[in-house]
Amino acid sequence: MSKSGITRRGLFAAGGVALVGGAGGYALASVNAQEPAPVQNVLVQASGSTASVAVPFYGKHQAGVDTPAQVYTKFLGLNLNQVDRESMEAIARILTDDAARLTQGQPALGDTEPEVAAFPARLTMTVGVSRSLLQGLGV
Repeated sequence: MSKSGITRRGLFAAGGVALVGGAGGYALASVNAQEPAPVQNVLVQASGSTASVAVPFYGKHQAGVDTPAQVYTKFLGLNLNQVDRESMEAIARILTDDAARLTQGQPALGDTEPEVAAFPARLTMTVGVSRSLLQGLGV
């Protein structure tokens, strides 16, 4: 059974995303209003003490859960309209490979800016899935 239209939860989620996006845009605009540093200086600063530290992707405990808190956090939420097992397995394989590479300071396959991945800076990634996704896959 599919619903159409906007739900109250969807409206609040969209409002929250808009609020966070607006605050992020305001912060980014205020940072960009300052004199930008040359790219060479940014890379030199990034090569400091924690920039070259890589957290193992594979191990006894999940990276990001069993590690000290990160300085920066990004969240990504996706709504999938149609879910089938083959597509989800392919997406999971690609995301796992990209995450393993990026956390070790290697660019993802097809990366258009591989130099950005040169400093792993204790990068970790944690992925969660919803109950509805699992139910859609028949798990």
